[in-house]
Amino acid sequence: MGTIPTLIADDSAMIVKIIKKALLANTIDGFHFEENQIFTAADGMEAFELMASEPSIKLIISDINMPNLNGDEFVEILQDTNKIDDINILFVTATTTNMNLKPEVKDKILGIIYKPFNIENFNEKMHFLHVEKEKRDKEIIKIKSLHVEQKQKLYKISKKYLEHFSILLKEKVLNSLIDENFSNIKVLESEYIEIIHSALSLYMFEIETEHTVDTKRLSCIIKSMNNTKKLKANRLALISGFKDMLSTINDEELRPKELLSTITTPLIEKISLTFAKVKKYPKQSPQRFSDQFSYIIDEFSKIDCDFNDEYIQRLLLDLQEFKEFKKYFHNFLAKDMIATSVTDVKRTPVLYNEIIKRLKYAYTRNNLLLQHYTGELDSYIWKRAKQSKEILNYLQKNLKNKIFNSAEFLLYKEKSTSQEYKRDYKLDRQNIIVISNNLNTLENFKEITEQPFDNWHFYAFAQINMLDAWLNSNEAHLIIIDYGFTTSVINNGMQFIRLRAKKNLNFQKVINNNKLFFIATNEEVVQMQKDTNNLNYTLIDDKLIQKDICKTLINN
Repeated sequence: MGTIPTLIADDSAMIVKIIKKALLANTIDGFHFEENQIFTAADGMEAFELMASEPSIKLIISDINMPNLNGDEFVEILQDTNKIDDINILFVTATTTNMNLKPEVKDKILGIIYKPFNIENFNEKMHFLHVEKEKRDKEIIKIKSLHVEQKQKLYKISKKYLEHFSILLKEKVLNSLIDENFSNIKVLESEYIEIIHSALSLYMFEIETEHTVDTKRLSCIIKSMNNTKKLKANRLALISGFKDMLSTINDEELRPKELLSTITTPLIEKISLTFAKVKKYPKQSPQRFSDQFSYIIDEFSKIDCDFNDEYIQRLLLDLQEFKEFKKYFHNFLAKDMIATSVTDVKRTPVLYNEIIKRLKYAYTRNNLLLQHYTGELDSYIWKRAKQSKEILNYLQKNLKNKIFNSAEFLLYKEKSTSQEYKRDYKLDRQNIIVISNNLNTLENFKEITEQPFDNWHFYAFAQINMLDAWLNSNEAHLIIIDYGFTTSVINNGMQFIRLRAKKNLNFQKVINNNKLFFIATNEEVVQMQKDTNNLNYTLIDDKLIQKDICKTLINN
């Protein structure tokens, strides 16, 4: 490296002398200074004037606190007048004064050397700061390269946003506003919404449009563009796993028991393990809505873009796998394909009969699993729908005095006929059990018989033995219980529910499906909040006004 023209700016003649001697005595590779190429100034103003007459200067060593013009102010003026594009800056100071420099000015600074210093350690510190600056410069190059991609992505997101609201797009204006949010620091994805919101807000002002930027819509656009994770279809490999086994089993010499286990055990285990996870959900005929679930999900996603989550997608894919397996296996059993696929099966009638028996069990179990999965997906869709403020407002507006469910929604959207609706309406019969010591409370619910609750049957219980007798032959779909309900061993309704849920699968299903309601006074609500213990429930006001009860039941 050749001689480095240098400017030393400091109001202390002693410091100027020390720095000058240090530079001339420097022996570190890469740095070479000559006395006739070292210029000095006593303050920032003198330094600025000297810069005008010595444009060759490549290094500025400046004190921060100086008369007339501080060192940081001096550097900012140079930056504003485009005089430091190829100049490095080193500050020296006796204090830890905070410098409020522009980001682009900070990038020019080698660093700060604190006083006091001597000739030897000044050069060492300067060399160290120079090495660190080179590292930073390399990192900045990487960051700027990443910024190019990020700016393009933010522009696409902003463009999609403008298109969604049919707002005029001016590319140069939008790109310029996005650029203003980038410096030489890393930009995290978590900052995208804030950056775009800021850029779009200014954009609306620039094009004189009265539009308030919708943060949720931005979030949804970003989510949709980032949703590159593709869930694996046929994750259980029911069909492919079974076919793979059949294609290799004839190459192995297996005894009858081993053959029986190889053919049937993996399949039964897969189905049984999955069944154990979903058996708590209500069964529902796959023929009812399973082909319409995707439509319902798409419609709700148009209303609330956060609606369609990964769990819904997983349920849809699994449901499709069980449907395909049912079709494949029905054909497999009907054509007795086990006999033609495995050569040793027909030679042993006992083995053949046992294999057929187990395969039919797997088929039956899969059909039952399909019903539970259909019930789970239907329940989860409507649980998510009621959790969304936007969707709930939509349903309340368009399905007035209707129970919020798939049958009502598909009829409203004209995706099902009146005949299909009547069929589904009968299947949607709901058994509601109401538990209270207060007979007037029980009577109040028994009077709920008009639409949309004409398909709901309210069963009132004041005594546990009567409830147990009913549960022996019936299933409850929704439970309403008075928090003040007591017996000789039960202190309140919440305690009763907890105890019953441990013993009664039906009670646990109701709780899992968010179909548990408590009647409570304001004082009781306070007590319940202390004693909730993660129990999901909805409150019904103890005034028991029919109109309010019906609204609560519909919305939940």
